[in-house]
Amino acid sequence: MGFATDGAQRKAPECWSAPRGGQNGVGEHDASHEATTAFEESLSSSSAAAGRGDDSDDVGLCYAFRSTGSCRFGDCCWYSHDLGGGRGDESASSPVTAPNGAPTPARRALRPYENPVGREELCVVVLGMPKTATTALHEAFVAMGLPSVHWALFSDGSASDTALRTRGKGAEERLVSRQIRRALEEGLSPLERLPPGTRAVAQMDSLVWRSRRRDAVLGDFPQMDYEGVVRPLLQRYPGAKFILNMREVQGWIRSLGAHNDMRERMIKADLPGLPSGSGQEDEELTVWVERHWAETQRLFEREKATERLLLLPIDQGHARAKDLLEAFLQRPVRWEVANASERNHWARTWASAG
Repeated sequence: MGFATDGAQRKAPECWSAPRGGQNGVGEHDASHEATTAFEESLSSSSAAAGRGDDSDDVGLCYAFRSTGSCRFGDCCWYSHDLGGGRGDESASSPVTAPNGAPTPARRALRPYENPVGREELCVVVLGMPKTATTALHEAFVAMGLPSVHWALFSDGSASDTALRTRGKGAEERLVSRQIRRALEEGLSPLERLPPGTRAVAQMDSLVWRSRRRDAVLGDFPQMDYEGVVRPLLQRYPGAKFILNMREVQGWIRSLGAHNDMRERMIKADLPGLPSGSGQEDEELTVWVERHWAETQRLFEREKATERLLLLPIDQGHARAKDLLEAFLQRPVRWEVANASERNHWARTWASAG
């Protein structure tokens, strides 16, 4: 997440600080090419020192551009659009051809995980389960100017998201859970591998099929790794706030069953406290999710950080959720239910709540 944990901070280009909404993880941008170029040059020495020059691997390439031939960030994209092998070579200035046939300037690959935002600045990490308004939270964060990631980098509901969910395509590069795990494995702070400038994590868990055979699921819920992930988040980002979003359990279980094949994936996955094959009975899921809510609160109590945790009941009315978020974040919040499959349910719930 865009946080430097030590050393001097660098200023990000304007495009990374002016999100305009959208579903694509860090929002749309109104940036100038000049600002981006200047920022790239300011990082060239640190990139070389980090060993990400001529010997850099494809981790510096823009995943969206490499896969589809286009990238909505254009010249403002932090990642390299150089498909011609010019990584680290400042003389590689000739155009190369994108997968869709469009020419694009060769660009020097940058180290993609520099973090220009300070540790003390506001950031928000969501610790709740899928199907508890994580999409609505993601969109609210982006609307209030906090670039956000939601389960997968560059997620926009497109065919690439379907390929990731149904056969694991791009899982290593795109899943937020993998970026958190890899950062910790490399001795980094948990959010250092997220796109620069990211200020919110709306959903960190992953639950995707490993292949078209649908015989195995890549499932990871870092928010349930209380000592290995959540405690380091608390300790390394003292400016961060956390949201535990909850809802009535039976409604949550019904939502799992109604959303694609999510419940099937959850049953197939091997998750903390829910081994593969478990979750077929509603009672198993009830015990599992309630334990997560309790363990999360206990951790914050032990760390004497309860003021940094918002318990957000998302099914007690639109106005209440909005008021709780605004009081906690000290910012105006645009709060809307994002998933069409749940709009009717929430409309009935809010109406009954008066």
